[in-house]
Amino acid sequence: MTHHLRQFPTLGRCIALAMVALLTTLSSAGAAEAVESAGKINKLSKPTPVVKGEEVSQRSSVFLGPMEKSSEIRITDMETARSIQTKTDEDGKYAIEKNITNTVIHVSARGKVFDLRRGRMSDQEVLLSAIAVAREGSPPPQVNILTTLVAVRANALAGQASRGPYARIVMPSVIEQAQLEINDALAIAMPRMRRDDTHLASEKDPRDDGSMGQVQLMHVSMVVSEAAAARGANGLTSLLDDMASEMATLGRFKSSTVQELRAAENNMNAIRLLRTLQEEYGFGQACAVHYQ
Repeated sequence: MTHHLRQFPTLGRCIALAMVALLTTLSSAGAAEAVESAGKINKLSKPTPVVKGEEVSQRSSVFLGPMEKSSEIRITDMETARSIQTKTDEDGKYAIEKNITNTVIHVSARGKVFDLRRGRMSDQEVLLSAIAVAREGSPPPQVNILTTLVAVRANALAGQASRGPYARIVMPSVIEQAQLEINDALAIAMPRMRRDDTHLASEKDPRDDGSMGQVQLMHVSMVVSEAAAARGANGLTSLLDDMASEMATLGRFKSSTVQELRAAENNMNAIRLLRTLQEEYGFGQACAVHYQ
């Protein structure tokens, strides 16, 4: 951990030492807890629904393929454990009330997603998540396969410090560290993945046509969809569970998962998958140029 902290020169010495002390006191149970954090975090408090007509910020996407309309979204303030609930719209987007700011929030989304491989909604619901620092005027976090992996890894690194009064001190640098680790793990598992320099495209909207961030997010989503299809029944949920568990506990993918994802990357017909997404939702085709 101390090696990785040197990658963040702007982090104050006192904060860095405090974070190290917190993280090194955690037992191995902290990582195990993070594997199921996306589900367990929602039990922190009883949610209060967003009041109709309440002022909301701009909307962000839930994507592994767009999530089905009226899917459940849970937003939890990691400092206070206050939780609110809302739903996705017809485009698979959601909004957060504007007064959730200056804190660390965890967003979980449960529902069916558009299966890029099969060109229809998935049979099983999936659980996607994101963790981010909510600041005044900032949009809600994007929720996708990249943010899900970052969330479980960040929670594993921070352990109990991911919630409560230490969250705002510890989590910003821990989230950055998790993004670096996810980016490296995906580069090994998906050699053809387009990289936006060294930055993970977890904050990119999948509808941002033509951006390198969109290409990375689309590529990972398509590979996961292809690998899930190869697993057969319940393939999507089981693959997501395995990827999240491995990143939470190991900070990387097991060799068997790497081989599985590489095979899917080699076998997928990216242009066909993107064309299907374009036909159904009106975006995605701009990425096809990278596969010709």
